[in-house]
Amino acid sequence: MGYLTSYSMEALHVAAQDVEKIEAAIEELNMPLGDFYYDPQYQVFNAEPNGEWRWYGHEDDMAELSERFPGALFKLHGEGENRDDVWDKYFAGGEMIEKVYAVMFMPEPKKVKWEA
Repeated sequence: MGYLTSYSMEALHVAAQDVEKIEAAIEELNMPLGDFYYDPQYQVFNAEPNGEWRWYGHEDDMAELSERFPGALFKLHGEGENRDDVWDKYFAGGEMIEKVYAVMFMPEPKKVKWEA
């Protein structure tokens, strides 16, 4: 079976002439990303989640995408089926450059004694 994750992506420093090329590369690499949009003012490309997927090769695929567009900084965001599994991975120049994990949990409640 496997573990399901919802993925979204953001790329910074994307020139307008590269937008269609990035969209084509995402489709060529079969990346499970949904709707795309581009903000030309800030040169930011976004890809929204497209459901939950098993994408075990995401680090290799993102490294390849970032190698094809060396001037861009890519951030892949993942939210696992266990909603406390949230992370961001950054890619540039064909390499993963950083992983950031968000630890989300509720601490156990403390017993508080109120004095009157």
